[in-house]
Amino acid sequence: MQADPAGSFYYFTSCPICACMNRMGYPEIMPGLCATDEVMFRYQHGTLHREHTLARGENVCDYWVVGDKVKDPK
Repeated sequence: MQADPAGSFYYFTSCPICACMNRMGYPEIMPGLCATDEVMFRYQHGTLHREHTLARGENVCDYWVVGDKVKDPK
C-alpha cells in the first residue's frame, strides 16, 4: 500500500479467488466478481480507480481508492 493525500494505492500480484476459480475451471466469472469491487467501495463512500486486473490476464490488480467527496484526485 502507498500513502497518498487523496486516497490509497494497492497493488496485488496474486489473488486467491482468481487462483481458485482458475483451478476449478471457472475463470470466466472473475471479471464479474471484480466488477463488484467498484460497487462495494461506493457503499463505503469511496471511488475505485483501476486500470488492470489479474482476472483479465494482466500481471497486477491496481487499486486507487479515494473518498467520494474528492473533487479532482490526482
